[in-house]
This record gives sequence, C-alpha cells and structure tokens, in this order.
Amino acid sequence: MIQATYAEVIKLVDQLTPTEQRALVEYLQEQALQQSLSSEQWNTLFDSLKTEIPLGDSFSLRREDWYGDDGR
Repeated sequence: MIQATYAEVIKLVDQLTPTEQRALVEYLQEQALQQSLSSEQWNTLFDSLKTEIPLGDSFSLRREDWYGDDGR
C-alpha cells in the first residue's frame, strides 16, 4: 500500500484537471455517505467543499439589487 502525507496528496490533486478534481470530490463524498463520519471527518469533508473563488464585483447583499425593487 502506498502511503503519502497530506501535503503530498494535495500536490498530486493540484496536478489533476478540474474535471478529475470534481470526480475525486464526488468519489470522496460517496465514500463518506457510506460510512458514519466522526465530527472531525465531517468538518474535513465540509472544508473540502469550500471554494476560494471570490465573488464578482457586482455582487450585492441588498435585496433590491437582486430583484430590482425596494422590497415592498
């Protein structure tokens, strides 16, 4: 069995194409659903779903910006 450190795994994952990375995430999610997760495992899985993509410049939290009205 091949053993790698977390940092080594991350380097390998970074070499995957975006499609392969999504497939890996889906695989890991399926594996997680098949077993009972500890709190730490659940948090790790949740953290893996987070993205570092910033919101666009035009993003607004104001309702009226989303729907074009004043909310009345």
